[in-house]
Amino acid sequence: MKPNLLLLSHGQMAQETLNSAEMIAGKIDHVTVVSMAADDGLSGTLDKVKAAVDTDKPTIALADLLGGTPCNSVVNVASETPNLKVMTGLNLGMVIDYALSTETDIDKLMVELRDTGVQGVQIVSEASLDLDDLDE
Repeated sequence: MKPNLLLLSHGQMAQETLNSAEMIAGKIDHVTVVSMAADDGLSGTLDKVKAAVDTDKPTIALADLLGGTPCNSVVNVASETPNLKVMTGLNLGMVIDYALSTETDIDKLMVELRDTGVQGVQIVSEASLDLDDLDE
């Protein structure tokens, strides 16, 4: 079985990233979202993370920003939860890749998601695009 995915962000970025991924890939199962509100602070975000984590199932936590409160909160929970692994750099490509992947090994899936995120960062010029293939 594929590991769960926990998306974490400042504001609604995680939820909207999931919404966009589902627009492209269809309904994505086994995904939970934690959205940090401006007044949550560390303790409020930590409470949300604790409520969202299923300690019995392998889970990849994908946070928006290294060193940010959502990331720091989930790292705190992961230190006491062996099944919870943390990544940063949340982006749409990574969530779509999770949805379409058949990988069930958590470590291999994390490498796959990381590679997707890294490969998605490009400097794009008109010369590098095939303008005849643009999707409307």
